[in-house]
Amino acid sequence: MLHREAGGAALGLFRIVVFGIWAVLLLQIPLVRAADLPLELYSAPGLLSLLPEALWPSLFQPVPLILLHIGLASVVLAAAAGVRPFALIGPAAFAAVLFFDGIMKGWGGYLNHAQVAPLMAALFVAVSPAAGRLSVMGPTSVPADGSGSDGRHRYPFVATAFVLAVAYALIGAHRMAIGGLEIFTGDALPTYLALRTFEYATFQYELSYALLQSGTAMLVLKAGFAVTTLFEILSPVALVSRRFRVAWLSVILPFHVITLFTMNIFFWENMILIGLVFTEIPARFERWWASRSASTVPPPAVAAQP
Repeated sequence: MLHREAGGAALGLFRIVVFGIWAVLLLQIPLVRAADLPLELYSAPGLLSLLPEALWPSLFQPVPLILLHIGLASVVLAAAAGVRPFALIGPAAFAAVLFFDGIMKGWGGYLNHAQVAPLMAALFVAVSPAAGRLSVMGPTSVPADGSGSDGRHRYPFVATAFVLAVAYALIGAHRMAIGGLEIFTGDALPTYLALRTFEYATFQYELSYALLQSGTAMLVLKAGFAVTTLFEILSPVALVSRRFRVAWLSVILPFHVITLFTMNIFFWENMILIGLVFTEIPARFERWWASRSASTVPPPAVAAQP
């Protein structure tokens, strides 16, 4: 059973990682840049579309954006640190990352699926009544040995794994439905490699340019693309089968590394979450934390004999 050993310490680690991911994103993407963009290009996505239109001209100015950025980052860092009461800090941090994500993706009318899994993971952790462990404010009333593993500790892990598995399955199935087998046998992959190599991207790797010159390399990439698509479609099986999960990890994780160097696409956030929700890392951390806590508990005093 997936994450049956997850307890308070493992969930505390998961909270730190999830909101730590968003803290890194906030540091990487300064919101003040939005002040230089034409407001006509912005279309508030999702729940942000419910906000009044008059908000955006006032908000997309240098000073308000800087203050907003500081406020969002402060709340997210507080959630990562486990500042209490987490029942208030957690939902506030989720609202912060939802707002930040909406500002990032509202420009140009194009919504991508990046950060979907970290966003949902933040939601699952934010509403968890047991996510306050490993706090900078010290231990809670929960026993320090990490005992008491139950559904409250497991469900953020399992729910995040479910979101990731379904997302990969839908992407793979959509690719097959639109392109069919020709997407693996035709020129779709070489064309996409060329486009991603020569358009602007964060990383600007050009390995695919060299690979496009080799017929053998393209055959290997096409075969790997077909295998990866098959594993993507079968991703939900990884939720229930440990043996398949190992095979799935051996395909999906290298796939993300390969797309970095060949297509300048790198979902590092997904790789981190996959490493947590589809492996034994949380369970091992839980056992390590329990043994560490047990070793720091002083032995009971022995009554002096008369």
